[in-house]
Amino acid sequence: MLKDIRKRGHLTQPMFAKKTGVGLKFIRDLEQGKETVCLKKLNHVLSHFNYEMHPVRIHTKLPYTGPWKRLKLKDIDDPERLPGEK
Repeated sequence: MLKDIRKRGHLTQPMFAKKTGVGLKFIRDLEQGKETVCLKKLNHVLSHFNYEMHPVRIHTKLPYTGPWKRLKLKDIDDPERLPGEK
């Protein structure tokens, strides 16, 4: 998402890093989907596009997928039905 928004603003990664005041490596890590980032720093970057990230409680019906597999909402057609259920 960040990459698409950045590109719509006609910004290169180095330009965007300089504009937001973070390192180029941080921008690259975000765009490549790094799973562990500082929430405060991420919100600083997102604020330039009027976005903000917050921790939220996971819906209790979603299964724990462990660190080896991430469950994405696009993997679930019906949020009330778990993967594998009929």
